Amino acid sequence: MFDFNYNLNLIKLRLTQEYPQLNKYIKVNYGLLEQEEDSRDYKMGTSNDPLPWKIVKNEEHPTWLPEAKKMINEIQRSGRLETMTCTKFALNNVLELIHLGKWGEVVNYSDRFPGSFQGTTRTGNTLNRQLSNISKYGCVPEEVFPWNKDKFSWNDYYSKPSQTVFERGKQWLKDFMFGYSGVWVNRTMMNEALRYSPLYVGLYAWYRKGNLYYSVGKPNHASVIISRDSFVNYDSYFHYIKHLSDDFKVYYAKRIFLDKKKDVYNVDELRELEKAGFKFIARPDHNGEFYKIKDGTLTHIQNIRDIADELTYYMKSKPDNLDEVLKFLTQKNHIKWLTEKAYYKLKK
Repeated sequence: MFDFNYNLNLIKLRLTQEYPQLNKYIKVNYGLLEQEEDSRDYKMGTSNDPLPWKIVKNEEHPTWLPEAKKMINEIQRSGRLETMTCTKFALNNVLELIHLGKWGEVVNYSDRFPGSFQGTTRTGNTLNRQLSNISKYGCVPEEVFPWNKDKFSWNDYYSKPSQTVFERGKQWLKDFMFGYSGVWVNRTMMNEALRYSPLYVGLYAWYRKGNLYYSVGKPNHASVIISRDSFVNYDSYFHYIKHLSDDFKVYYAKRIFLDKKKDVYNVDELRELEKAGFKFIARPDHNGEFYKIKDGTLTHIQNIRDIADELTYYMKSKPDNLDEVLKFLTQKNHIKWLTEKAYYKLKK
């Protein structure tokens, strides 16, 4: 289907990419629809925010740049298709950065999902609608609902997922707690918000002069702020990491809450391990995580050194080092080393 405005926008996009100075005079829509702030949304710092926010970046000048450098960089367009879904790419980028910052996990969520249910049109989408989509449909890995950048048309990209794919999204909602709150767009509040997550924002894209990008118009793009004092952006267009002028204007900003829900394990299998004498479980293939088994439950141990005092009882003396701890546990069959497949069999 030919859409005059959509195709005109593509021409503008190509012109501004070839001649960046034109960004100051030609407005290109990258997929963000302007929106009114919803009075029902929570604002950071208000007492009625029900989410259990936890600081991830406990420093004076928080930055997510180290995580951004480990990201799987993805562009929101192919040679033949402009998806106009910067709102979804940016939101997924925030989630993927949180995975890296909180759990050291490299994940890649499908930017297509949930297909036509995104509500993205040829003029774009809003931040709030995408936030609502994740609350309703969840997320799925890229390989579950990918796109063929060489062949996909608009209708292919926004086709309806199968019921099996939707079920994967429902499982994500069972595994994760998701939410957000609005952030006042000044330096102090953005710096504070960055301690909890990268910021999902609406801004003007993209006018570059020298090594910096400047805001010279109304918001037309959704992207991610990863640092405020040294103003840095992570984007769904090359260059993925962009350095912004200090007075760059951000129009909307949200901090994103993502946490893993409490794991539920097979009590009978854990009790059998206890009867066999096992007191701990190790996941060497998952950041070397350790868990304590007690009364049919698993408790994550933040630091294996924390159990040294407890081991004094079994070893008759306090262990000297971590290697001695692991050697003793293994020899006495007190620790069960599990592959990831075996670990997930313990979970319900």
